Amino acid sequence: MPYGRPRWRYLIGFVLLTTSLAWARSPASRHIQHTSGDEDALQLAVAGQDQWAWLIVGRPDPEKDVFVYRFARMEMTASRLEPMALIHPQRGTMQRWAAVGSALHVFYAADAVFTEPGAHYRYDRAGGGARARLPGPVMPLAVAGATSEGRSALWAVVSARTAEKVRENWQQARRSPLMGGAPRTATGPYDIDPATMPSTVPATLPGNDVPSHEPPDPSALHLVWFDGLLWRPGPTGPPDSAVAEQVWLAGGPADQLHLLWQDGDSSTRWHYARWDDPEWSIRASLQLAPDVEPIFAGVINRSLIVSTRVPAGDGTGGWHCRSWTWASDGQEGAWHELPPLRVSAEDDAEELTLPPGAAVGNFADKLVVLRPEEADAETATYEPLVGGGPERDFEDVRVSEWGPRTRTDRGWRDVAVTLAVAALVILVFWRRQDAVVGPSPLPEGVVIARPGKRIVAAAIDMLPAAAVVAIVWHAALVEFATAFWPAFTSGRAELIEQVPWPTTLVWAWVWFRILYAGYATACELIWQATPGKRLMGCHVRMENHAPAGTVPIIVRNVTKLVELEPYLLIWPFILVIFFTRHHQRLGDLLARTIVVERQADVPEIDDAGPRTDVPDDRE
Repeated sequence: MPYGRPRWRYLIGFVLLTTSLAWARSPASRHIQHTSGDEDALQLAVAGQDQWAWLIVGRPDPEKDVFVYRFARMEMTASRLEPMALIHPQRGTMQRWAAVGSALHVFYAADAVFTEPGAHYRYDRAGGGARARLPGPVMPLAVAGATSEGRSALWAVVSARTAEKVRENWQQARRSPLMGGAPRTATGPYDIDPATMPSTVPATLPGNDVPSHEPPDPSALHLVWFDGLLWRPGPTGPPDSAVAEQVWLAGGPADQLHLLWQDGDSSTRWHYARWDDPEWSIRASLQLAPDVEPIFAGVINRSLIVSTRVPAGDGTGGWHCRSWTWASDGQEGAWHELPPLRVSAEDDAEELTLPPGAAVGNFADKLVVLRPEEADAETATYEPLVGGGPERDFEDVRVSEWGPRTRTDRGWRDVAVTLAVAALVILVFWRRQDAVVGPSPLPEGVVIARPGKRIVAAAIDMLPAAAVVAIVWHAALVEFATAFWPAFTSGRAELIEQVPWPTTLVWAWVWFRILYAGYATACELIWQATPGKRLMGCHVRMENHAPAGTVPIIVRNVTKLVELEPYLLIWPFILVIFFTRHHQRLGDLLARTIVVERQADVPEIDDAGPRTDVPDDRE
């Protein structure tokens, strides 16, 4: 048997094993029945503020009992809907949502994707990811965005127990050395400067040096707010509001906070309170019919609007959208029903009937209506204070066309990538059989560098490129880490896959590879070794032990751009060094180079020729 043939057997066995494992993990040979886009199964949602409105279209997941959500956004400066193509389709079951500035915050229920309620995600045009949950974890009773002096904050209504945990966590964070003994704010695009936060919150606002130590009132609801990094204590709700079965929270400009709550499911009375610094002002209740329920509460054109679902009585589950507004007259005020929404602007047009699953929300001074239409969704805008026909007629909602990767897609992808990598490895090994099966003579005192030393040297040499990338893309890296870490620690593949890679991070990784490869090339051209290799006592040589030339050094380092491509699965390229006689990378095999180290007990030999200062035995 020729020398080294067993390594060929190991290599072929390794390739076949990895390919088989990839195929076994893949359900590619199985057929998955996809659920059709039944309009009754769609979950639609609208969340808006003065400048933006988010439209959310959820369809049943073909593999799990959850929804797959896609997003679009309306802007005041744009004449058409914009699909949020950079946001990966999200799996789960949305239960609370709110627009905060230009961003969208969503809270997911416990389901097949999220094992606990209240998973908190934030989305914007560049992507999205997980944010801090409310302690418990729990689902907030209601959420809303409020604006003050050009800054926006996410507010949530919680129980006294959750409010107490938020206060404890916040006080502990204030004492943390990482916080410097003072409230810490993040530096991402979703951050809020405490100095510009609403001034209408009492002593529990985290801007105060000494938070209140009194336990939260268990008979009232409580408000907390999110600063982009942590949940912070807010004001106590109106007295006796803790008995609420349903709660709506609306925020608007100039520190407005509006709270509506229902005592019980059978109650037709909705209590209303408005935050007027430094206390809640209890206003007249909204009395609704037994079969009418609120579906939206928000501030439109500086007026509080409450939209309700009124059964149409047509036997199909259709309903009419009737809205109410609060009109104040000095210290007094009353609820007034607004004109109904109609199909068109004609005088004799019939009232708009919406199908099950339709949703409404606000956008600037408009009311947005989002309804299912066959397997898709369409939207229109109305002027709620005027009623009548649509201000902007119904149009299709264009969302990102690409869908989430199913297990079948992922399986086929894994098989294809594994086969491509295996073919590349076999091709290189076949072209360089002499380096694999045949030993190459080395000078006395020189040995092949061990894989462990090469890995340590590579890690050292990556530090300069990593430092540059960390400085230039610091904000994007922090935001991605904030989104990725909760998903990674959960150990669930579904959550990890939902974390998108922003385009900025893709470029960061590209530049990391370019900087690393360029840095290694320059150092090896000058010293025949990188600083990491020099620290490990290693250097680069040709296979005949001659000094490495310019072209081989460039070839061995350019291949690092391919070897560090994450989509090609990096680990097969790393394992190649264990299947070559001289522990060569693919780049070394192509460039015919080796990495060697000198034995400590052997004097160094000058590459220029034999040493002349050694005495001759014949003398």
